[in-house]
Amino acid sequence: MDCRWLFSGPTASDRVVIDIQKYYIEGSPGCRYDYLEYVDGQTLSSAEPQRVCNVAQTGVMYVTSGQYGLLRLKSDFSVQWAGFTLRYLLGKANLGGSATDCSSTISLTATSTKQYFTNSQWPDEYDMNENCLWSITPTTANYGIEVEVVYSDLVSGEVCYSDLLEIYSGDSTSTGTRLQLLCDNRRSFPGEITSYTSSTTRADVKYTALLSGYRRRGFVMAYKEVDIGITTTPLVITTTPTPVSTCSSSTISLTASSTSQFITTPDYPVFYAANQNCRWLVNAPAGSIINLRVIDSSLEDSEGCMGDRVVIYDGSGTNYPVLTTFCGPFSNDVNSTSNEMLVTFYSDGSAQERGFKFEYSSSDHTTPSCVDLSTSNEWNNLTATTTAQYFTSPNYPDNYNSSVTIHWLIHNPTDTGVIKLETVDSRLESDPGCSYDSVTVYKGPCSTYPQLGFFCGTNAPTLTQDVGSYALVVFKTDGTTEFKGFRMKYYVTEADEDDTSIANTIGLIVGIVVGVVALAGIIGALIWAAKAGKLPGFKPSAEYKRHRRGSLSSVSSSSSSSSSESSSEDRERQPRPGTSKGRMKHKQLPPMKDSFSRLPPLDSYSRNVNILPKIK
Repeated sequence: MDCRWLFSGPTASDRVVIDIQKYYIEGSPGCRYDYLEYVDGQTLSSAEPQRVCNVAQTGVMYVTSGQYGLLRLKSDFSVQWAGFTLRYLLGKANLGGSATDCSSTISLTATSTKQYFTNSQWPDEYDMNENCLWSITPTTANYGIEVEVVYSDLVSGEVCYSDLLEIYSGDSTSTGTRLQLLCDNRRSFPGEITSYTSSTTRADVKYTALLSGYRRRGFVMAYKEVDIGITTTPLVITTTPTPVSTCSSSTISLTASSTSQFITTPDYPVFYAANQNCRWLVNAPAGSIINLRVIDSSLEDSEGCMGDRVVIYDGSGTNYPVLTTFCGPFSNDVNSTSNEMLVTFYSDGSAQERGFKFEYSSSDHTTPSCVDLSTSNEWNNLTATTTAQYFTSPNYPDNYNSSVTIHWLIHNPTDTGVIKLETVDSRLESDPGCSYDSVTVYKGPCSTYPQLGFFCGTNAPTLTQDVGSYALVVFKTDGTTEFKGFRMKYYVTEADEDDTSIANTIGLIVGIVVGVVALAGIIGALIWAAKAGKLPGFKPSAEYKRHRRGSLSSVSSSSSSSSSESSSEDRERQPRPGTSKGRMKHKQLPPMKDSFSRLPPLDSYSRNVNILPKIK
């Protein structure tokens, strides 16, 4: 593959900023195989190319020296990696209006068309003291001002200490309200443009930079006038909900509605802290589902997401199926299958990133997006209630067909209780691993969810789905033997007693019994040691001494008796008078000659092995 992108400014005096945020390209010495190449000019021969490959979480930024910049992605025929993401901007300094410096307040007039302003050094790197104030008013009476942060590359940190970019609704020097304080660098800047709207007919933007020893490029901002509904009659003001950024290992409960709300990492978009452990439980009305949209995500990336990560569960706890686990960049939407969703965030003690911003809301229940009707010969949607209902394999009680895959999607719309599945009859082809014909039940609407159980032959299990509002039953047959099939009953019932609790109770009882026995043994050993004088400060008791003397006497008597018996036995083993000691009759063996007479002559055997080389 050989792809090329040509970036150009509007005029010959304009430059272009190409910010490659991250890249994942096959690495090799000298980037010989796959590479991303930048040329400062219009063609590949315009200038010496700058080539990169491998992995860079922080990416790289290029600023053209003139109107054009060329980017090329080249790959060979073998290994493929994820590629890259970038954003590009006009590289032209513009303080706005006719201003040439920040010696006084810069007044700007907003229209319905977006206009832009930047810091004085954009897009070149700088380190200097600077104080600028922009005051923006609308052209239309009673309109407000919408300000967008298009790009930011400032001196960043957990606290904005060197560079401060402040946005105010109203006058920043007196009665205005500060809407936001920013100091994002190019790594922490959100992937989506963020806007702020004044509630009055004026908006102020204030920029403060201090000499810090760090190089940065500055910022780009856009502004326009918007109708904010200012009238002479009382007005009900609606505001965007403040994102929930509180972090706690104790679950924080949130209520979803049709109105969008937000969850962010602590201090977003400033880098989150190390060793965070956050849990948010989102609830929605019964019969609803929760829709979560990823607006921005930038976490530490790691193999298997063993470092910083987000895990989202399809229910109220970590015992529910996992909807997704991710780290690094992530942009997919996530939907629950019930009215509960648990969002967890964990950060380790190493690298930190910008974090995430999620939008969540509730909506009416729909068939889960993971359900693919094209994957089966037949699909059945069933609704479970407290009244028992039944379904069977095709043709039951006659034999089912070969080579079929059938799905039954069972939904509990009440979001309470559990789904109980009882196998009333089972006559399937049998084998130890159920690899021929089988019924498999999943803890959710799709086969990507964990298995609840499976069976074949005459097994007739009862299964309980207690971690969600869906159960999926899949019946598969191979191309050979057919049997009668199965019949299954399903209904909603109250949650069973937790088997884990029962097991824990039994384990506790067994542990107590074992502990009591062990304690009794220890106490007995200590009492014996005390009587025997084995413990410091204890002398042998009189009873122990009498017992000890009695034991020694018994041992001595036994030893004497044993010695006498041994002597008697030795005498009995002495040879009788007139016989030779140790002499015994032997059975005569056959002659040696007869034993070997059937072997071939030696020269005959040697002919059979004459392939061996002769040793000289």
